[in-house]
Amino acid sequence: MDLIERYILANLNNLLISFGGVKLKIYLNMDDRALLAIVKSSIDKFNIDVPKNNRKGYGSYINYINRINSLLGIDKFSIDYIDISKYKIPEGVKEYRIYNPQNRSKELEYLIRGTVELKGRSFCGIDIGGNSIKAAAVVNGEIELLKGYRWFPDDYKTADEINNPVLLLIRFLSAYIVYKYSYKDDPLSLGNSEVFEENASYKCIEKYTKDMEALINSDTRIFDGVVIGFPDIVIRNKVAGGETPKQRGIRNNSEIDYDQEFLKMSHLDILAKQYIKENGKVRILNDGNIASYVVSVEHAFLDENSIGNSGMFAHTIGTDIGTGFISRTGTIQDIPLECYQYVIDLGSLNESRYVPEDARSIRNLNTSISGSVQKYVSQVGLIRLGIKNIQNDNPKIYSSLFEKGYLQYKQIGGQEALVIPTEPVDKRGELTRYLIELLNNGNMEIEKTFLQMGEMMGKTMEEMKFFFYEIPTTRLISGGILATDICFDLFHKGLKVKYPKYEIQRLDEDVIKSPLLKKLNKKNRNYISAVGAVYIINREFI
Repeated sequence: MDLIERYILANLNNLLISFGGVKLKIYLNMDDRALLAIVKSSIDKFNIDVPKNNRKGYGSYINYINRINSLLGIDKFSIDYIDISKYKIPEGVKEYRIYNPQNRSKELEYLIRGTVELKGRSFCGIDIGGNSIKAAAVVNGEIELLKGYRWFPDDYKTADEINNPVLLLIRFLSAYIVYKYSYKDDPLSLGNSEVFEENASYKCIEKYTKDMEALINSDTRIFDGVVIGFPDIVIRNKVAGGETPKQRGIRNNSEIDYDQEFLKMSHLDILAKQYIKENGKVRILNDGNIASYVVSVEHAFLDENSIGNSGMFAHTIGTDIGTGFISRTGTIQDIPLECYQYVIDLGSLNESRYVPEDARSIRNLNTSISGSVQKYVSQVGLIRLGIKNIQNDNPKIYSSLFEKGYLQYKQIGGQEALVIPTEPVDKRGELTRYLIELLNNGNMEIEKTFLQMGEMMGKTMEEMKFFFYEIPTTRLISGGILATDICFDLFHKGLKVKYPKYEIQRLDEDVIKSPLLKKLNKKNRNYISAVGAVYIINREFI
């Protein structure tokens, strides 16, 4: 593919995954046949005119844009070509701003009240991740229970496999709280049960939930509100994307109609409502938005608020890189903002020849598009770059990765691929911890890896600046990969090499100031989003 065409594609890609929309108007010299051919050739890659939402590659974004538009009751996405002579500078009042506060002082008041006026209400917060689900029960302003659940949604084949663990956790937390206050003698011996282990199976949790429900003589639907952080685009309480890696197994299931199956995920709010109080509220939000809201809350308690007047972006660097928007008043943005699918690298064509699942590939696991953020600034990126650097410079450690069971070769699509095993045991987390252990022991290859990740974070920020120019080039960063000082410092150093004016800050315990979150033990800080999510729903009650 010609470099110019790839450049146009990358920019259109980044534009569409940021905003979605109904119509894109492209102004150009319509008499320039060569230019018109290049632009139309690029647009063809999106397969806009395909009637069903089963597009691949760049067309994946049109799938979710049309799903969003359908939920909003508006037209499908389309593109118009218009001669440049008819172009007019848009009116300033029509210019999009991600942050438009109506009454900042009033909104800030409710932001803070939502965190402290928790008495008399019961809430459940759920944070859905790529490797685990974190659930928290907050009753009368106290954290009653935290429960984790390990899973691997990428391999699931039906929507029920996504929905059911979430619904079961709501039931389990509800039943446990009622049971706890009904039976002081603990007839089920829950205190010594394996059900509280994060790797407890679905069947184990289901059994104990049913056992508690059978013993309880009263209604277990105790929650006034439930907030679920879902790792996908969420518009007006509905999961609206359907193109994430976590839904890949369902999309590839030839025995179902994916759009029909996806509606079951989209209606998670309705399914959850049956397990809470009759007049209770369920809110489904993008997980990055919840994390960003929590940051807004914590900054509201600081003497000096470092969030600029226009707000700032935050990134959670986990299995992928999540993106959320932080404002001084706790704004929930309503655009896709799928940053992990930004194309930031037009080169590395040699590494594009591998299938996406190959540890050496720079092709997105979801779309197969080359050069996206996912393969540079995430757990996936850490593993890819780390393996590449070790293979090039440290053959002894590279061989040991196979001996330890972290790497193996596997046939995928007729091609021999280098993969990290996920069955019978998911080795991704273990490999990640091993690479960081190497770094702590002075390994130069992993040091180089974090420097490279930091540099590509800068490139990501630069691309986002093109579309959100009013937002300062400062980012708040969180995630277990950068939890240690050595990892964060190298990442920061890598950013500064090519982007000295850009800045990142780490979300750590020094920022936690709200009374409820301060009650979390340090070992449970990965439940911040699950617990903090209750602030959002409580604000609605106030």
